Amino acid sequence: MSLGRVLKNIRVARDLSREEVVAPKYSISHLAAVEQGVKRPSIRMLTHVADRLRVSLEMLVPDVMENGIPVPEMIRLARSLCREGKFDLALDILQQANDKDENDGGQYRVDHLEAEAYIEFGRNNLDRSLDLYSQVSKIRERGGNPLLIAQIYHSMGLVERRRDRLQRASHWFFIAWEKIAPEYSSPPTFALELLHNYGDTLMEIGEYPTARSIYERCIALMTSEHKAQDPIEVLRRIAECATKTGDLGEAEKYLLRAVKEAQGTGRRKGLTRLLTKLGTVIRRQGRPEQALPHLVAALDLAGSAGTNPVSTLNEIAQCHLAASDDVPEEIEQWEQSITGEILERATEEERTLFLLLKSEVLKRREQYGESFKTAREAFCDASGSLNLRILAIALDASQLACDSSGVQWVVDQLRCLSTSTQ
Repeated sequence: MSLGRVLKNIRVARDLSREEVVAPKYSISHLAAVEQGVKRPSIRMLTHVADRLRVSLEMLVPDVMENGIPVPEMIRLARSLCREGKFDLALDILQQANDKDENDGGQYRVDHLEAEAYIEFGRNNLDRSLDLYSQVSKIRERGGNPLLIAQIYHSMGLVERRRDRLQRASHWFFIAWEKIAPEYSSPPTFALELLHNYGDTLMEIGEYPTARSIYERCIALMTSEHKAQDPIEVLRRIAECATKTGDLGEAEKYLLRAVKEAQGTGRRKGLTRLLTKLGTVIRRQGRPEQALPHLVAALDLAGSAGTNPVSTLNEIAQCHLAASDDVPEEIEQWEQSITGEILERATEEERTLFLLLKSEVLKRREQYGESFKTAREAFCDASGSLNLRILAIALDASQLACDSSGVQWVVDQLRCLSTSTQ
């Protein structure tokens, strides 16, 4: 049975129209010609059709190979099979492509090497993948095509990133970007993928100013050439970079843009998180009253979005505590809202912050012994960013309780922290 007939039988069995299978990427008439055996589908089209028909490409390989296909298409087929996780079959197809190519003069040798490197990366054979990409890069450099060279260096960066060699990954992403940056001459989708990976790697290294500039290039490219791309995540990352460098005003500006973009998407979970982050940034600038409306809006969305509200509730509590020297009435609502079930679903940092705030509340209620005990409990599970805040509350509480052993415990923890940071 021909490949076209196989595809038609599957489509009919799935009760799908031709339009549902190919539109809008390919024309209905094109699929009709394929099904009638008049045209042979490209591997790109076949991959798209297989995805719409909910069948694996592997199942179609015998029909694809039955009448023979050109070497470039065999290489694309091997890559597509790799994306399905069919590595052995992909390598087998690639070897057949190589044998056929060698008989025809070896015109596609470099494409074969690049595809093999891609498959080895998929198999997590990273040393072999990097070695192959290195061979390809030398050939591509001689060819002089900036886009092809950039794609190889980008792939080398991905290998190094998976190996947790982030400085090396950053180096290759930088070189790849240098190849295409002068005129944005690459397809926008590749440039955006490269910039995303470069920026994410820089953030992992802690180079936040450079990461921010890379993400800002992403936004510029989306605005000028790829308007369909969703900018929300990039705006959030720029805000995070600005927050890390203490530029809270800029972080607020980008979060406001992200919120505006998210409000039109219907993605409530993402909008809830953005509103919470926006409220946090505004509170940290000393404007708790202005932060509260954003946080209340986030809390209203949390239920319908199915997100755990503990982070938002903690931020609301911090705003109320920042606005008063006493214990505001709203704090009792916060204490009642965060139940054991909610805390069980919270992250470690969210639970720690809850205990920290609870310790501060107990201290303001002059329950100094309980405040110290709660701070000590929080410290045991604390992330580094909260340690000093917890110890400050613990020190105040133990001094107010005239608890010398508590004071000594705080001093001991501060010494440990000082030693660990040296």
